[in-house]
Amino acid sequence: MIIERFAQHGINVYIDDGWKDGPVNGGGELLPYQSNLDDVLGKQLLAFYEHNFADERKGIFRYVVVGVRKDGGGFITPVKYNRFDAIYVSNDFNSMITRVAFTPRELRVQLAKAILHELGHSLGLMPGIFPGIDLMSRKFGDRYPSMSDDEYNAYLEKYYSVMNYQYIYNKPWWYSEDRKYLFDYSDGSNGLPYDWNDWEHIYLPTFQIDVPAYEDPSIETFEDFNPVKDYPELVAKGWKYDENLTRRYAEEFEKFVLVKNTEADIKVLIKEKAEKDEYNLRIYAKPKVEPVFAVYSLVAEGKLMNGNIQFYSPDKNIP
Repeated sequence: MIIERFAQHGINVYIDDGWKDGPVNGGGELLPYQSNLDDVLGKQLLAFYEHNFADERKGIFRYVVVGVRKDGGGFITPVKYNRFDAIYVSNDFNSMITRVAFTPRELRVQLAKAILHELGHSLGLMPGIFPGIDLMSRKFGDRYPSMSDDEYNAYLEKYYSVMNYQYIYNKPWWYSEDRKYLFDYSDGSNGLPYDWNDWEHIYLPTFQIDVPAYEDPSIETFEDFNPVKDYPELVAKGWKYDENLTRRYAEEFEKFVLVKNTEADIKVLIKEKAEKDEYNLRIYAKPKVEPVFAVYSLVAEGKLMNGNIQFYSPDKNIP
């Protein structure tokens, strides 16, 4: 289900739950029982992360543990540095009650929905970024005490996404716009300000970087969150930003950006003291996913010779 949903947006997802005679720590291991791992004390997952998640997979795969929790829920938390690449979801009797799931099919669907939700956090869809994310009815908790009931309920109703607690465990007969299970991020079809397009704001490498946020146990509401809006400038030692080349070729160079969920900012850098046979031109891109935090990534290298730009192509080396 998760693979198919992302494939519809041109994104490949690989889930490794191990196989017979597969590599050690390659997925699918049974872990020692833990009664109630906690998201506030995120280091509780650290032992599993260190000893049951192969180092060569870190930064490529996210680590997902399926276990038990008293509240039947799940979480994502940084266990090393400040990278959100470790997910914990429950799938026990408490989960059945929380998710109102009692058949084998419902158990699978609701577990997938829980993982899709936490996966969204690892893509940059964090509380405080958009008011609908992790929103719940005021019957259970008030995320934005200063917000009027009308506005609060508008986010709760119109933000049709698994990132909204109102819909994360919906049923065809319960919190459903089309009498189906919701298994998707929002496409923004209900319009701003109470809905937005999740797919246009996800940033795939979020789980690979130290995010500019810190989860403080003393924070009681999302009004205490202060999203970082100051983005670092692109700095590459020995390289200089070329405004003229960027302006001239930015639109053409967007072809090097493989993920097409949104547009991207392009910057062309020139190496000031390049050797004769080395690349002296770099193209960096940063997807326009604000307010989700993103950074510039190197997407292509080439040579600037006599005013012309050449890129390496293996086809040219084939006789």
